[in-house]
Order: sequence, then structure tokens, then C-alpha cells
Amino acid sequence: MVKALIFLALFVGGAVLPVPATGEDAANVPPVGAVSPGWLQWSMNISSQPPRSSGLDQAEFDRLKRKMGELGAFFRRTPYLRSPPQAEIRPTLTILNRVGAAKGRLGVDISRDKLLPARHPLKDGAGWENKNGPVRAELRLSIYRPEYHRRNPNCSIRVQINDPWMEGRWIFEDDEGGVYLAWPLLEESQRREGRLNIKQYQLEDGVVLEKLLLPGREPWLPVSQERWIRLLIDRSKGDLEDYRMKINSIADERYARIAAAIEDEDYDQLESLGDRGRAMLGRHTQALEAELAGLSPAERAAPAYGFEFPPAMYWMPRRPPQRPSLLLDADDPAAAALVTPNPQFFRTDLPAERLQSITIVNALWEEFAERLEHELDYRGLAVLLD
Repeated sequence: MVKALIFLALFVGGAVLPVPATGEDAANVPPVGAVSPGWLQWSMNISSQPPRSSGLDQAEFDRLKRKMGELGAFFRRTPYLRSPPQAEIRPTLTILNRVGAAKGRLGVDISRDKLLPARHPLKDGAGWENKNGPVRAELRLSIYRPEYHRRNPNCSIRVQINDPWMEGRWIFEDDEGGVYLAWPLLEESQRREGRLNIKQYQLEDGVVLEKLLLPGREPWLPVSQERWIRLLIDRSKGDLEDYRMKINSIADERYARIAAAIEDEDYDQLESLGDRGRAMLGRHTQALEAELAGLSPAERAAPAYGFEFPPAMYWMPRRPPQRPSLLLDADDPAAAALVTPNPQFFRTDLPAERLQSITIVNALWEEFAERLEHELDYRGLAVLLD
């Protein structure tokens, strides 16, 4: 059966309000971890003590678990998921670390189409100390048909809190933080529902990403053309200098000449010594510097859009690019915005266990995804957030 994969992200602010009732289902809905027709108990028994990485005290930890239960109740009270036909649902609750505290978070290298280690997009000190960041958590509902079994085919929906950047396509990182490629915005995708602004983005293979935002609450900021070009220049020069320092102390005449050619930026000499790859990197660095010098102040500050070619090996494009930076014009059909996480998105004046963002990763089978889209109370979910 075809899998439907929809990402829905809610980023809102405001006062905490009571969760609205939605009829008889809301009045008598059992707790998310309790046994009832079609539902199993928690598949992961988290400790009764807060994880060390969270920095929560016991009272904060208990409040966070209760809040995650309220969050799960919205899914539990949807008619189709409350008693799923010929299926069993196994919920999992995981308490994670604080935003900004992760050091080995996975990013997506879009140019190589694989996962690789990347630092958290918020660097230490970028907006707050780690001790002030909100705590991340995840509620996962795994659906098995006809009954739970580890080897049975299953689908899932993951509800993550306080992690608004999980859907980003990480490219590179500079001193200001991570640089990501935004998903293309669908035509006529922006609408209002109550106090929420809803945006839809087109992901790969027909997948849609949906964000619900309050005015003024934006998790992403645009990356300027100057920042992107300087990032590539600094990255190239850093690679060349690192290599020069590495070989500079080797007692070998050829290595000494290579080190001197790098220092003098004599890339023709570098290529004649057999180091063609670094000679191409050096020449491309000069082309990037010329591109930046030719931009007006307005062009330097303008948002950057990529990419003509995959950016992993930007100094070795498939053919001569329109621009050494591989950037595209904003109106190019292939253009996608370069963005960076907004370090001011999360509030630092709230307790760490409060919900400041909700992200729903929907990898359900088609019939579950379609019913959930119509039955889930998104406006009710919004009131759980600060």
C-alpha cells in the first residue's frame, strides 16, 4: 500500500489555554499509554527520573510527561485512531536533550543524498546558554496490521516538540550557524485558519510539509548572497591552509614547493606540481572573490537562492556555471531559498519543559493519513504551545 508522508509543523506563541473538548470522544478518551481496543501500552518505559541531559528537576519532568499525554490525547480522540480497524497502535514516549545541547545531530547532505554528522544548527552561545533552551521530546505512534509484531509491516506518526528544524536540508555551516536549503513553497499555499498562518511546502516525491505559524513567529531567516559566497571563500581558503600547514614541516622538496605555491596563490605552479584538485580549488576561490567584489551593496544583502549544481564540490562543477557561487535568480524555476535557523525563535523566559513548537512527521498508510488530516484538531493543538 502506498505510504503517504506529510510533515506538519506548528510554531506558535501566546498564553497556555485549556485543551478544548471535542464531544463525547474527548470526554472519555483513555490516556495515551493505556490499554484499550486497538491500543497497546507504552513500548518504552522511560525512567521515572528526568534524563541527565534534559536538566529538568523532578517537578518539571512530571509536568512535561503530563503535557505530552495531553498532546497524545488529540490523536487518541480522533475517531479513526481511537479504535483503528484491524490494527494495533503502540505509543512510545522519549524525553530527549535540550535545544542547542546536541553535538552529533544528523543533517542531510542534499548533494550526496545521504545522512552525515552535523552539529545542531544553534551553536553554543548563539542566542542563549544551553541551560536556558527548551527540552525536546517525541511521541511516536506505530501502527501494525493486523496486530503488533516486531516483524510486521507498520507505519508511524512522530510528534516532536521543541525541534522546529528537523525538516531542514543542511548544506554547510559557518560561524553564525547552519545553512539550509528550504523546501519549495507550493503555489497558493498560504492561508489563514483562525489565528494561524498555514504554509505548505513541496518535499520530494509528492511529500508536503505544512507549517502553522502565528504572525511574527518565524523559525527560519534568509541567508544573504554575501554570507553564502563568503562561506565558500572561507571554506576553500581554510582547506588550502590546513593542507599547507600539514605538509609545511615535511622534509621533502616537492611538498615544500607545493606549500610555497599555496602561500603565494600560484595555482598554475601548484597544478604543474601535480596537485590539480587544489589548484582548481584555489582558482575557484579567486572566482568567488571576483563575484563578490562585483556585487552591489543591495545584491550582497539580497536573499540567496540555490543551486545550479549540487554544492558539495562547488569548485568542480559539471560545466562552467552561471555564477561561481552556483546561486540562481529568485525567479528561476529551480531556485530554493537558503535559510538559517532563527536564534531568537525560542523564548528564554519560559520553563524548559514548556512546549514552544510541535512538529508532526506523518509516515502513515494512505487511509490513516487521509482520515487524520480531516479529524485531527490542529487548532486545539495550537493552544498547548507558548
